Amino acid sequence: MNAAASSANVADDGALIDERQLCADLGISSVTATKWRARAEGPPFIKVGRLVRYRRRDVEAWLVS
Repeated sequence: MNAAASSANVADDGALIDERQLCADLGISSVTATKWRARAEGPPFIKVGRLVRYRRRDVEAWLVS
C-alpha cells in the first residue's frame, strides 16, 4: 500500500458525518437518532459548537458491537 492510499484510508476512517448522513446510512429517522443521543443508546457523537457529528469509525464500531 502506498502512502497516498494509506493516508486516504486514515482520512476516511476519521471522517465526520452529520445526523442526516447517519440516518440515511442506518435507515432510521432523525427522531430516533435524537432519542438515542438523549438516552446514550446510539453510536458515540461529538458536538462541534451546536452541531452534532459522528465519526464514521465510531459508527462502524458501534454497529459491530
